[in-house]
Amino acid sequence: MTKRENHWYLVGSLVDALARIVRPGVWTAGLWLALLVTFLVALQAGALDRLLRNANSPMFVPVLVAGLLVASLGAGVLLPLARRASARSAYLKALASPSPETLIQVVERSMRRLRALPDVDALLAQSKAIAYALYGREQEAVRSLGAVDWNRKAPLIQAIGLSAESVVELLCRREPVRAVELARKARAMSSVNAAVPGSAQAQRYHDTCVAVGEALSNIESPTGIRALEESSDDGRYPPLQLLATFGLAAAMQRSGNSGRAAELRDRLRQVAPHCSPILGQPEQFAASAVRSGEEKERPVSSAVSSPDAVTGTAQERSAKRKIFKFVAITAGIWVALGVLFLVMQAVFSRPH
Repeated sequence: MTKRENHWYLVGSLVDALARIVRPGVWTAGLWLALLVTFLVALQAGALDRLLRNANSPMFVPVLVAGLLVASLGAGVLLPLARRASARSAYLKALASPSPETLIQVVERSMRRLRALPDVDALLAQSKAIAYALYGREQEAVRSLGAVDWNRKAPLIQAIGLSAESVVELLCRREPVRAVELARKARAMSSVNAAVPGSAQAQRYHDTCVAVGEALSNIESPTGIRALEESSDDGRYPPLQLLATFGLAAAMQRSGNSGRAAELRDRLRQVAPHCSPILGQPEQFAASAVRSGEEKERPVSSAVSSPDAVTGTAQERSAKRKIFKFVAITAGIWVALGVLFLVMQAVFSRPH
C-alpha cells in the first residue's frame, strides 16, 4: 500500500507540473513578451536581414529549429548544474563557520529556488534539521521538523522527515539504536518502483542513513559499508557525504583499520571543523546505545503514528481529483478556442 500511495503522489505531482506549464506564471509570460518585443525590434532594425536572406533555403527551418533546440537543451542542462555547483560550494564554505546560522541561511537560499516543487516545506525542514544536527543543536533541529504537518504528507515525504529525525537521534541524542529504527522505517516508507526517475538516488540516501546508524550501533553490514563508501566518495550532496564519511570512519575503526578511520576523521575536521558530533570517537555513541526511557520530542514519528495521520488511498483520491480537474480545464480551453474560431470564421466570412 505504501508503494501504491507513493506512486499516486508522484502522479499528482506530475499533473501539478503540467498544470503549471499550461498555466504559465507572470514571470514566464513576461519573458515570452520580452523575447517577442526583442525579435520585432531586431527585425525592424535590420539585424535579422542576413539570417532572413537564407529563408528560402530548404534547410533554413530545420537548421533554425535544431539550433533553438540545442540552445534550449543546453540551457536546461547547464543551468541546473551551475546552480548545484554553486549550492554545494556555498554549503561547504558555510561549514567553516563556528555556528550553524550561516549554514541555515545557505539552506534557505537554495530552497527558495525550489519553491515551485511540491512539499518544499518538508524538504526545507529536513535540510535545516540535518544542518542543526551536524552542530549538535538538538532543540533547533526538532523545532525545524515540528514546523511541518507531517501527518498530511505522502509516505515518501514522511520518510524524508523520519530520516532527518534519525540523524537528530544519532548526532544530538547519541541514540544509534533508535536512529537505525527510524532510518529503516523511513527507507520502507519511501518505496517506489525502480523505474521512477530519482528512485536510485533516494534509495542510496536512505541506505546511507541506515548504514550510518548501523555503523555506530556496531552492526556489521556489507551492504551498509558499500553504501557508506559510495556516498563518502560522492561530493554532490555535502550533508550526505559528511554523514557517510562519519559512519565509514566508525566502521573502519570497528574492523581494526584505524589508519583509514583516522584519515576519514581528518577529512571531516578539514571540511567541518566545528561540527563536533561527527568528529567524536565511535565509542561515545556505543556507550549511549542503551538509554533510560526518557521521553523526547519526536515530531515526525509522532505525527506518522498519530491516529489523525492520512492513510489508505488519500494520495490516490487526491491524484484522481487533480487529473479530472486538469482534463476538464484543458478540454474547456480547447472547446472555448474552437468556439472562438468558429465565431471569427463566421464573422469574417460574411459578404460585405
